[in-house]
Amino acid sequence: MERAELRIVGAVVLLAIAGFAFVMARAVVVAASSGMYLKLRGVRARGTCVGMVPGRYGSGVAVRFEDLAGTTRTASVYGWNGTLLPEAGDPVEIVYSRRNPRNADRWPVRTQNAVGNVLYLGLCGLVIAALGAGALWVAVLAAWSAF
Repeated sequence: MERAELRIVGAVVLLAIAGFAFVMARAVVVAASSGMYLKLRGVRARGTCVGMVPGRYGSGVAVRFEDLAGTTRTASVYGWNGTLLPEAGDPVEIVYSRRNPRNADRWPVRTQNAVGNVLYLGLCGLVIAALGAGALWVAVLAAWSAF
């Protein structure tokens, strides 16, 4: 291959890697926002349901609990799909973020969808990167043969 062709191939490979890295970074954000962070680094606490909280995708509960410092906090906890919501006064096991105790989820944290999302987005990233690299390669070859 000539020097110009090698530069073009290098550019195609770099674009494919950058696209894959972008998609994987998005997958990590999805995983972190869907409970993986809380499952790995969160603090478990026992709280009490103090009421219902309306949500966009379903109802949740307001849970009052004490954090590690002994401060009483209230967090909105969602994700009760397929299970009965606790009533006011019922004990609730939660896990919360040390940095932001209002960020809480019920224990155990459901992460099976998060893992599937990461795998799905990773595979989609590979497919999109391969298609993009192939399309760019065809365009480069067409432009190269025109000269």
